[in-house]
Parts: sequence; C-alpha cells; structure tokens
Amino acid sequence: MKPTGTDVSHAARHRPVEPFAIVSVVPCPGSRYGVSERIKATLLSMQAGSDESFLTDDRSLVYRVAKEIGVNVTSRPEDGKARVWRLA
Repeated sequence: MKPTGTDVSHAARHRPVEPFAIVSVVPCPGSRYGVSERIKATLLSMQAGSDESFLTDDRSLVYRVAKEIGVNVTSRPEDGKARVWRLA
C-alpha cells in the first residue's frame, strides 16, 4: 500500500505502462568535474593580498571553494564575468 492508500498492484493493472522515448541524437553535456579542483589550486597558488587575480564564470563556486579551504576572497564584475582576488 502506498501512503495515499492506493494499492500499487491494483493501479498497475489498470494503467498500461509505456516506456520513455529514448533519443540517441542528443549529446551528453560536458562534465564540470575538475572545475572546483582548478579553482582550489589557483587560490592556493595565489599570494594573499597581492595584485594577482583571475576571471571566472561561476563566482558562487569560487566562494564555496574558498570557504572549504579557509581562504578569503573578493570579486568584482568584469565583462559579464567576475574577477577574483585572494585576500587572506
């Protein structure tokens, strides 16, 4: 029994089950694996308080990674992206 009180086997007998349509021409999106690691390595290689900076598309990810590794950063918008500096 489902929490709603509907017997699953009863519902399955009265509704024909149709499989999803499978499409093979839509490419799988690229993986974002490694982006966090690249940001982490970049932040750790930067000198705190220097003029070193980098541009990124994902400002919120930079802040999450910085928080994970205990680094303070600041950013400013620049040409539709964000320029990031390491503070401490």
